[in-house]
Amino acid sequence: MDLINLELYRVFYVVARVGNLSRAAEILYTGQPSVSKAIRRLEDAFETPLFTRSSRGVALTESGELLFRHVSRALSELNEGELLLKKRNHATQAQLSIGISPMLYKYYVSPHLKAFLDAHPNLKINIVDHSMSYKVIEAVRQGALDLGVVSRPTEAGDLTFLPIASIQELFIAEPGYLAKLHYTDIPSFFGQATLIFLEKGNVAREYNERYLQGIGVQAVPEITTSNMDFIIELVASGIGVGIVYETAVRDALREGRLKALPFLPPIPPREIGIVLKKGCLPTFAVDAFVAHYRSAFLAQHAEKGR
Repeated sequence: MDLINLELYRVFYVVARVGNLSRAAEILYTGQPSVSKAIRRLEDAFETPLFTRSSRGVALTESGELLFRHVSRALSELNEGELLLKKRNHATQAQLSIGISPMLYKYYVSPHLKAFLDAHPNLKINIVDHSMSYKVIEAVRQGALDLGVVSRPTEAGDLTFLPIASIQELFIAEPGYLAKLHYTDIPSFFGQATLIFLEKGNVAREYNERYLQGIGVQAVPEITTSNMDFIIELVASGIGVGIVYETAVRDALREGRLKALPFLPPIPPREIGIVLKKGCLPTFAVDAFVAHYRSAFLAQHAEKGR
């Protein structure tokens, strides 16, 4: 197997996991034409279709399923060999400093952390609480942190961004508070509602301000905070409306304690991921953390595609 063929198998594996050529191209940091070309080269080499195509994406053929089983095992063995080799060569660097906000940690890092630590029992981790994502980014840039977990920054510059999850946010209000407002359209709603936002200096705040500008709203919040949990508590108290992670209020929405605002266009999902400084040789600990969470990311998207 030469290097070119190995790369083709890697492309095939990602496409098979996510079931979508465009999404696979994003994960592989390339264009969809390159992904399509790689799949065609493999299909030409084996003289058989590996995927069926439809408007919803792609699905493995019987031949594709057979190849996928073997490719999965082979790539898993290669990944394990690389990690073992790096672990031996970087045994003295088995420590990791991570910058992250409490909410991102709670919903996107914590669920997979125990499995990571169980796999690396000798690893020492320092988790640094940074509510403002730009502080995390700057700390990584300055070398004060090995990596950060943040929303995708507008400009990566000298950093590498690796997606690990997709966030869906929504505007929420307490039903009683919403009933007291007298509005007929979106402008009149925002003219009356008390807005509770994250403070400036946060990627999420900038993202949501761009969303509001896109629907013709120039919003100035009356209350700001560094912690999304505070937004949820303030909204639940009937003080105003705010933007939060859907996962953070799922139970409250189902039970009717909070209500999403259906008259507003949906907020487009955004990515969170790992930021690393370009040009720095990653330690074993960094490589292991990235591999673990990227694998969880691929598995999550594979489940959604089924």
